[in-house]
Amino acid sequence: MIRDDAAPKIRGEAVYTDDIIGDFLHGKTLRSEKAHAKIIAINYPEMPEGYFIVDKRDIPKENAVKIVSLDQPVLADGIVRYVGEPIAIIVGPDKNIVRELIHKTLIRYEDLQPLLTMEDSLRSDPNNVFADINLQRGDLADAKLKASHHFTLETETGVQEHVYLEPQSMTAEYTPEEIIIRGSIQSFYAVKQAVEYCTGFPTRIIEVSIGGGFGGKEDFPSLVACHAALAALKCKGKVKIIYDRHEDIVCTTKRHPSHSRYDIYLDENLKILGVEADLKLEAGAYEGLSNLVLELMLIKSCGVYSVPSLKIRARSIKTNKLSFGAWRGFGAPQANFGIEVALDLIAKKLSIDSVELKIKNLAKQGGLDTTGGIYKEKLILTEMLESILKKSDYYEKIKTLPKRIENRVRGIGISFSTLGGGLTGNVERDLAKSKIRLKKSSDGKISIFSSIVDMGQGSHTTLREIAADTLGIPFERVIYSNPDSKFVPDSGPTVASRSVLIVGKLVERACLKLKDKINSTEEIEITEEFKQPEDFIWNSSTHIGDSHISNSFAVNAVEIEIDLETYRIYPIKYWGAYDIGKPVDDLIALGQIHGGASQALGYSYMEVMNFDSEGRLMQSTLTDYLIPTSKDSPEMEVEFFKNLGIQGPLGAKALGELPFIGIAPAFLSALNNALGTSFSRVPLNPEYLMEAIDESKI
Repeated sequence: MIRDDAAPKIRGEAVYTDDIIGDFLHGKTLRSEKAHAKIIAINYPEMPEGYFIVDKRDIPKENAVKIVSLDQPVLADGIVRYVGEPIAIIVGPDKNIVRELIHKTLIRYEDLQPLLTMEDSLRSDPNNVFADINLQRGDLADAKLKASHHFTLETETGVQEHVYLEPQSMTAEYTPEEIIIRGSIQSFYAVKQAVEYCTGFPTRIIEVSIGGGFGGKEDFPSLVACHAALAALKCKGKVKIIYDRHEDIVCTTKRHPSHSRYDIYLDENLKILGVEADLKLEAGAYEGLSNLVLELMLIKSCGVYSVPSLKIRARSIKTNKLSFGAWRGFGAPQANFGIEVALDLIAKKLSIDSVELKIKNLAKQGGLDTTGGIYKEKLILTEMLESILKKSDYYEKIKTLPKRIENRVRGIGISFSTLGGGLTGNVERDLAKSKIRLKKSSDGKISIFSSIVDMGQGSHTTLREIAADTLGIPFERVIYSNPDSKFVPDSGPTVASRSVLIVGKLVERACLKLKDKINSTEEIEITEEFKQPEDFIWNSSTHIGDSHISNSFAVNAVEIEIDLETYRIYPIKYWGAYDIGKPVDDLIALGQIHGGASQALGYSYMEVMNFDSEGRLMQSTLTDYLIPTSKDSPEMEVEFFKNLGIQGPLGAKALGELPFIGIAPAFLSALNNALGTSFSRVPLNPEYLMEAIDESKI
């Protein structure tokens, strides 16, 4: 759908957390300077009148952040496990004085041995993991016996910062009846549950406008909200906590770095007989969402390919770094990178084009995905590939590689990618239990009540469009306001590309029930709750079955140039073919793809984030952590293949994370094709390339 009013209207009406005015005290976090240590003593300066210290002694109920497990304290309880871990909150009316009080606070530590890499952690204790999960299907031993080819390959992906426009921010207001939280939150009801678990106090959540999330506002805001709530309880007033950019980068969750080892067995016709893989994610100091990210990495470890036999092991490994967490794609980018790059490198060893190897092994409708789930919806991967090959002129360009233009070389690469829409396995049914409520007022207006938030991805618009299209009424008659837990049911978190697929479907179902009464003057309310499809079967202990109710797909081509003197990389063009069913709003879908592709290109060659020998981030500002600007983004040509989905509203499938997932392997393929190299990691920035490449061999 493209609305008549699709042209952007910037009116300055959005209210973000820091726009909320009032008699707020300002809170700032006292943080650990050590990666692993015991706290021996804390010497606070004298607090001026009206200033407060909030530490673990001020927690009324449980000193644990309720995310998945309860291993992370709200405020450190004697031991710190990463640089930046919260120890206390200092609160007062003047934020400059609060900052000065933080600086004057002295902490005495007893150092403990930090484990700062996955290798060191496993060397110290092989069981130093949060999760060790396995997936086994078919007869891998037989596949090994029958194989004509066996290849072992390793891939590696790095850390990535979200760089949302609005840093972490939260306000908390104490009243005798409840704590009122306003903030930048993706997982709306999860924050409510976390604050109530920590404080034991009834909590109301009111969403304000969100200046970007990308997963960074999914799990971490639970911690910030607990801090704000504890401070408001102590001072019996109102508290605002707004991170500056440096604090946000240093302390918040990041994309999990990964290491993958693949053993791939092929027959004489280069069809995959079996895959054995060892997947590792660095989780950091606390579990957070790492085990869920790990599960999705396991589930997507063989990408879009037909693999009759497999044995996959996946581990989330403890280290003394900040916790890694949700990030657009949620483990799928690491998994997709692993299998795509592995097949690219196998093709190089076989002296064939990687596209030809991949075509031989593409999944087909009715076939099995990685977890043995059946592809129930129509698959059009070959049709999408044909379009990309033609638009990008891939075969003509690949013949001339490496193509040299003065002091630059040019390369092109292609990848496939897939996204499972909604929460994994039985989570949508058993835990999310998503609900929405639809209300038709006597004046004919339709109000949608849902806890799904809009962080710039346009969900409030698309959900209104679904209602308007289903009811056959003007878009302006449908109302969707920022959620308030006093009024909206729990629709689950705004994550996992589920807003349209899951919640949009609930809106469509409610509207279908209302359609015959749309012109009546009576007030009508309808509640809808998610129901798992009857033919959906999932075993959470074996990870066998239908991992998602619907899958979306993309074929990606990336063309780049590399300067042979500076090794600066210039993305030239991106082509994308997308099967996301029928897009609800073409412009919003296109915006999601352009934004996700730009982020993924940054992840591929620009966004480098390392830790020093003491566990501190070495890139802690936007001066030394580089992200793509508009000038770094290439021309993009995107085509939608309207292959109607079975489970989504109006034939739609999931989209939000898909644009990110497939770009890095296409980029790496282009780089290796340009330079004649066999790199198997990202990011590949100029400094790394310059050190790694013997220029005389190009």
